[in-house]
Amino acid sequence: MDSSQKGLLRRLLCQQRQQLSVKSVSSLSQVICRHLVVQPFYLSARVIALYWPIRREVDPISLVEWAHTDGKKVVLPVISSVSARQMSFAFLTPGDPLKPGPFGIPEPACVTETISCQEIVTKIDLLLLPVVAFDLQGGRLGYGGGYYDRCLAGITHRHTGKPYLVGLAYQFQQVAALPREPHDVQLDVVVTEQGLCKLVDTF
Repeated sequence: MDSSQKGLLRRLLCQQRQQLSVKSVSSLSQVICRHLVVQPFYLSARVIALYWPIRREVDPISLVEWAHTDGKKVVLPVISSVSARQMSFAFLTPGDPLKPGPFGIPEPACVTETISCQEIVTKIDLLLLPVVAFDLQGGRLGYGGGYYDRCLAGITHRHTGKPYLVGLAYQFQQVAALPREPHDVQLDVVVTEQGLCKLVDTF
């Protein structure tokens, strides 16, 4: 699958996802989050990185309240440099004000402490990633911006177990196979409305 094929697949799946109603997104997201919060990797996590959903992505924001109730901390991505495609993570608690980031995606408005990409292995236990497409080998197709790929480049989480990389997706986003490039983020697991997807460990 070359870059043009990846682009076509990205457009097709984004269009299919965009056809979901707001009610369907809410309903499916709640089901997916309920599957997530009973998993051992969620229960043991103390710091969880979420994302703010766009374009009918699976919505994990209800987890802010749930995690806070469970004594966990939540962080959200903050774009620190558009030109260098760099991001960090800022802490968020229920009720904290938000502001639009460089792409209009909400970010914490009052940032007093951030976790850099270099610190995520020691400071973030569970990282939830948005997904355009995924395969059962842990492959993930995003929007092509490369922010997560750059942030996670070179991390040795498969030896440390941190951060645990979890894709949140609808079942229709599963494809037979995605090309794997050296810089691509490889997921540890994917959670859909059908539950935990059993991935083939190819690492």
